Amino acid sequence: MFAAQARRTPDAIALVGIHRAFTYAELHTLTDLLAVELQDAGVRPESVVGCWSQDSVSTVLHILSVLKAGGAYLLLDPHLPSERLRYMVDDTDPACILADVPAPIAIVGQRLVLATDMGVRDGADAGCRTPTAAVHPDDLAYVAYTSGSTGRPKGVLITHRAVANHSSAFRAQFDLRPDDRLPLMAPPAFDMATEEILPPLVSGCTLLDAAHRAPSMDQFTDDVLTSGYTILNIPAPLWHQWTTHLRVTNTPIPRSLRLVIVGSDKIYTSKLQEWKALPGADAVWWVAAYGVTEATVTSLLYLTAAQESLADVPLVPIGTPLRNVTAYVVRDDGELAAPGELGELYLGGAGLARGYRNLPERTAERFVRDPCDPAPQSRCYRTGDLARMRADGSLVWMGRQDSQIKINGLRIEPAEIEARIQDFPSVAEAIVTFVAPVELGGTGRLIAYVEAHEHRDVDVAALSAFLAAHLHPLMVPDDVVVLERIPLNANGKIDRKALETLAMPKTS
Repeated sequence: MFAAQARRTPDAIALVGIHRAFTYAELHTLTDLLAVELQDAGVRPESVVGCWSQDSVSTVLHILSVLKAGGAYLLLDPHLPSERLRYMVDDTDPACILADVPAPIAIVGQRLVLATDMGVRDGADAGCRTPTAAVHPDDLAYVAYTSGSTGRPKGVLITHRAVANHSSAFRAQFDLRPDDRLPLMAPPAFDMATEEILPPLVSGCTLLDAAHRAPSMDQFTDDVLTSGYTILNIPAPLWHQWTTHLRVTNTPIPRSLRLVIVGSDKIYTSKLQEWKALPGADAVWWVAAYGVTEATVTSLLYLTAAQESLADVPLVPIGTPLRNVTAYVVRDDGELAAPGELGELYLGGAGLARGYRNLPERTAERFVRDPCDPAPQSRCYRTGDLARMRADGSLVWMGRQDSQIKINGLRIEPAEIEARIQDFPSVAEAIVTFVAPVELGGTGRLIAYVEAHEHRDVDVAALSAFLAAHLHPLMVPDDVVVLERIPLNANGKIDRKALETLAMPKTS
């Protein structure tokens, strides 16, 4: 798909880094060169290649080269803890490592390392050799590691079929085209990097390295303006902050934007209403995205936000399936839930992973028979997310099964409390956690961490009174902690581990 696009638009700019830009022809030739080197090093279908990437430009080069060689890429972010990186490398046992800077021996061991310093390479060196790989759709395309319940990361095995379907579905759904400009913001080890890179590059778009920029909201807005981005695909917490900033500073949405995709976390309806009131919002297509690593980044899209007020729901729906993706809401008894009925979200279709590397029991537990397909090989992934279907067929996220709390017999979902806190005028963001009784000598407590809107103060007593008027008494947080900023991790999601390290607050 990329090679076909390079033939259609050879002179168009494909990738812009800090030091240089690449046309589609140059990027195609250079990644052919690297792919041939990988094949000379023994890379074949099912071979894993570690990609040690300091920046987004190297990540793009590595991904394309490995796929052309027929192998599967494992993105290694040098900023991750050494222990995690070492585990990922040992667990996959890569055939070799592509590295734009020297990779530590303590992590990669004695494995073959191929340097990819672009300063000493020239596409002309490729000569007449081009990579040839007989890749089957069910061959491995990449391995992405997620957090594990045992403390060990889980390696998710994604196939070429899944990646090709995701790329072509995104291209068609959003009419990606050569005049689109998109930033590369995701950290290399986050599977969102795959979505940032591959759908645009099979569509003729221009990618711009933006990962090196620390986005204060002023800087982020300036970057969108000066770079002329037409599409943003950003995490919900970042979008929440940016929306507040635009409103408070009375800044219009940049005119270059035609599409904003928001995902990776819950999205508040109240924040969407705030966005829709901004100058320029009518000219931008706003979309909510939902996905899990086990089903190739994004599986569901909510496309009709501009047409609905959603005043009666606290969270924006997660939508309907991407092309060739299936989604079901399943009750505890294994039967499909009726519209409006709560159940677990199952995902299937072309985006489904093979399973987890070297974890057969965990794979069997989470990857189960498709409840609507009698074929013996049919499978779905149990997401662990609770959902319900609306009358129009779109899905609403209702929280996590494993985050539900039971207090005096009442089953409580923190997301419901967080959404209600978000309705309080001075609150920009809220996270609710439950401190287990063992940590408090027998008394469990609900803790709410809140971030105030810019230039606003949160009146904790007034907030507590507001919640008492709208929630069951057992759902009112015992403690409210006001933070200058809710911490985000490197992937742009809420950093719940950072919240756990905060000192136990006093009762409000």
